[in-house]
Amino acid sequence: MLFSYQQYITGNRAVLPYGIKTIEREAFSECKNLTNIEIPGSVTRIEDNAFSGCSGLIQIDIPNSVKSIGYGAFWGCSGLTRIDIPNSVTYIQDYAFACCKNLSEILIPDSVYEIGKNPFLECSNVEKIIVSSCNPKFTAKGNCLLTKDGKRLLVGCKKSIIPNTVNHIEDSAFQACAELSAIDIPNNVLTIGASAFASCTKLSSIDIPNSTTSIGFAAFRNCSGIRRLSIPDSVKQIHSRAFEDCTGLSSIVIPNSVTIIGDSAFNGCAGLTKIKLPTGITRIEDYVFGRCSSLINIEIPMGVTSIGVCSFGGCSSLENIVLPGSVTSIGAKAFRKCLRLKKISIPESVNAIYDVAWGSGGEKEPAFENVRLNVLELYYKNPSNAETILSCAGLSGLNETTLFTPIGTGYAYNHNSYFKQFKEIRPELE
Repeated sequence: MLFSYQQYITGNRAVLPYGIKTIEREAFSECKNLTNIEIPGSVTRIEDNAFSGCSGLIQIDIPNSVKSIGYGAFWGCSGLTRIDIPNSVTYIQDYAFACCKNLSEILIPDSVYEIGKNPFLECSNVEKIIVSSCNPKFTAKGNCLLTKDGKRLLVGCKKSIIPNTVNHIEDSAFQACAELSAIDIPNNVLTIGASAFASCTKLSSIDIPNSTTSIGFAAFRNCSGIRRLSIPDSVKQIHSRAFEDCTGLSSIVIPNSVTIIGDSAFNGCAGLTKIKLPTGITRIEDYVFGRCSSLINIEIPMGVTSIGVCSFGGCSSLENIVLPGSVTSIGAKAFRKCLRLKKISIPESVNAIYDVAWGSGGEKEPAFENVRLNVLELYYKNPSNAETILSCAGLSGLNETTLFTPIGTGYAYNHNSYFKQFKEIRPELE
């Protein structure tokens, strides 16, 4: 709170005198005991975070003189159940009413022509969204805030029904709508924006329509209640962190139309036991399946050339991995702490297994740290090349590992001092 505004507070009530034109940035920020405030008709601007954190505020009347409501102006005013935005306001800035958790209605007058990013973020109890029919820029239908043409969904709520006109669900449209338990995405939706449904923890299933081509960054991140997920073959890209920490998800089939799966896309999906990867991907991105602790096996398709940093790190139930002959590199920590991994096949195409990740400050973080294999299949005809690759892998307990090598290489491997530490060498691979 700004010192200059203390003079206007008596007990838990504030009365501002006529003549003030701007309520300054953070003027009443964190005044948690403030329950009521009177704003005079001379005020034209409510600046950034003016009332942020006023969790005890239960009533505020914004006069018909106010033209702009600033960034986070009422952020965290969790006691407010209703806000009447007057017909003088033209601009509602980013996060203006974010985290007003007891807000039940959103009413947008016809004067508003610009709405910033996530103005109602985490307003999880909103049930009704109304826009004046005279507003030239926005409309409401099915308790969704839309652009006037109905094609872009900007804000949804727990009672939303997405209209068939919608082509794009915008960034954070339903983010942290904790009471949203079900939603039908209509067949005209082309894109699902970043964090569009992130932290909608009561969602149990999602059917993505066959019109959708892109699933945005963190679109369903932390939707821990999702058990079932259907991805159609219209989808071409799953962006980074799209389904991160969807801990209830048990299986997924990614169609062959998908050519890019972003980093950490399924990171932390602890309930995921199986996944079918598309044939068109060329890289397993960093952390993409990290911490998928129930994943037992996965088939990496031919065409994949690199396994990213920590891409399977912490997959403690993973039992075996067969790398296709297209793979050329394995990133640091790629299979770190895959404690049940007992068999892996490494093709001769692999020319690098890294033990240092970018940004690690040079600290050694081997690809197979804490991994003890029963069986290792190496397809290298030259044991010196194999030694160069394995020396950075970080495998443990090689004296317990049976090494399989190509037919005709037994003598060369048995006479290489590095491979004498293996339990047994069997030159049987064709």
